[in-house]
Amino acid sequence: MNSVKSTYNYDYSTHESESGVTNKADVNPFASSRTLASEPLTRKSHELLRTLIENANRRTVYSFYSNQSDLARKLNVTRQALSVHFKKLREHGLVQVGRGFVDVTEEGSKAAGYNTNPVIVMVRLSPHKRFEACKKISELHALDIFRVTGDIDVVLVVEQRELVEVVGKLESLDGVLETKSLVSIEKMK
Repeated sequence: MNSVKSTYNYDYSTHESESGVTNKADVNPFASSRTLASEPLTRKSHELLRTLIENANRRTVYSFYSNQSDLARKLNVTRQALSVHFKKLREHGLVQVGRGFVDVTEEGSKAAGYNTNPVIVMVRLSPHKRFEACKKISELHALDIFRVTGDIDVVLVVEQRELVEVVGKLESLDGVLETKSLVSIEKMK
């Protein structure tokens, strides 16, 4: 099975219960309920993740899940030829290859001609339909989705090529009063 998804490398939204188990689903309708191998994270694992996050550079990664034999067949090349191409791409920092997956880095997507500057979509919701709308918004394809305070209720970070589709879906949701999009033109830091 081949699948491609675009994600940021980390997520700040966590909640620790009294038992030390991280359970984001209890706190946030946008949160994922995944844990490591269906086991709760230990305090030390949680500390390790926080240390990595706090000392990391945030980058966009595109993850492709497939074995290399299937990918070679799809590209009509031998498995050995594919390995040569992957070696060159790795040396230039354009991909990271692991067992059953390939991560295309932000630099790799730029080299392929994709615009990696995201679009920020701000959404104002009806107070009476906020919870239901948030559940549906959390199912949309976006790099990040945040509930926020202030004049707006939700902020989505989406890829430019998906803006029209995401905004169309948002505008069709019951409870969405208004959307505003900010298209980034240059990454400054």
